[in-house]
Amino acid sequence: LHHQCPISSGHSFLYDFQVPDQAGTFWYH
Repeated sequence: LHHQCPISSGHSFLYDFQVPDQAGTFWYH
């Protein structure tokens, strides 16, 4: 996945789009 990327902003956005709302929120926090 993109969680390995050092970019916090980009990685966060990617996750939000890749994973569902629940997972996105969990990762974002």
